Amino acid sequence: MATILLIDDSELVLDIMREMLLELRHEVLATSNPVEFLRLLQSSPPPALAIVDAIMPNVGGDELISQVRAMSDPLLAELPVIMATALTNPKPSAPGVLILSKPFTLDELSRAIDFALGCQ
Repeated sequence: MATILLIDDSELVLDIMREMLLELRHEVLATSNPVEFLRLLQSSPPPALAIVDAIMPNVGGDELISQVRAMSDPLLAELPVIMATALTNPKPSAPGVLILSKPFTLDELSRAIDFALGCQ
């Protein structure tokens, strides 16, 4: 399966999503810290997908995705991103960003990952 980088400011949500991703047999890199997220993003090999919380203190999901898209490495600049949000009627912040509404089921998460990775 894929290596997925996950960020959420809630440790509880982070733990639940980590367990869901592990159940789907993905390798998981997880953090609640935006600086750590950007560092992990540049690990070798880079993750295949990022799942970003929309609302976080200090740096919101939109801003973090903008930073990813501005990276000079083309693999990272075009990284598939799922934005997880509890917002009503959210709109993608950038092209190629898939919105996943919280709460979601394991099946919904699996389908979103498959779609984002082009495996549908």
